[in-house]
Amino acid sequence: MNLPSITAPLILVIDDDDVTRMTVCKVLSKSGYEVIQANNGSKGFSLYIESRPSLVLMDVMMPLMGGYEATQAIRNFEQNRAVPILMLTALEDMESIEHAFDAGATDFITKPINWGLLTQRVKYALRSAMIE
Repeated sequence: MNLPSITAPLILVIDDDDVTRMTVCKVLSKSGYEVIQANNGSKGFSLYIESRPSLVLMDVMMPLMGGYEATQAIRNFEQNRAVPILMLTALEDMESIEHAFDAGATDFITKPINWGLLTQRVKYALRSAMIE
């Protein structure tokens, strides 16, 4: 009897900072997730369309296409699918947080990143998305 293979959720990490992006990818891979990455919002949006990940981790401030714009582009593209988008930001003011939610973010994580909290937020966001 062949059991169905359980595939790890695919997570797209979009961040222009190489060290942050690679560290996030490493932490998520060690937690059992499949991870793909892009270094700006434009590439990230293209990779999103190609790969259809289960969750997106997106930096706010990036060249070419920032996180708010890329989040909005994903939301406009995916009208029938509410993929969780977690914004990574050093900005903690209410205006930035409100802008992230207005753009379609599901949640946000402040930098410097609390690595234990990151994996818990990812797990929770994925679980919430499966319930809906």
